[in-house]
Amino acid sequence: MDHDKDSTVLRDEKWKCELAFLSDITAHLNALNLQLQGRDRVTADMYDAVKAFQLKLLYGRQMHLVQLALPPAAK
Repeated sequence: MDHDKDSTVLRDEKWKCELAFLSDITAHLNALNLQLQGRDRVTADMYDAVKAFQLKLLYGRQMHLVQLALPPAAK
């Protein structure tokens, strides 16, 4: 019974997109985590890394919204 449910999930495009997003954001969070580690890290550098990460997220969201607003011929 569970096998049928598992294969149905793998055919669901929305679920696959959400999984891909989760995978991507996890990779970016891991990269940020590595940037924040270490004894010789200066607080200002760590702050800059977090702010840059936030700006990348905001920029990505804005680009996604622009793509949604474009007519199909412009995509």
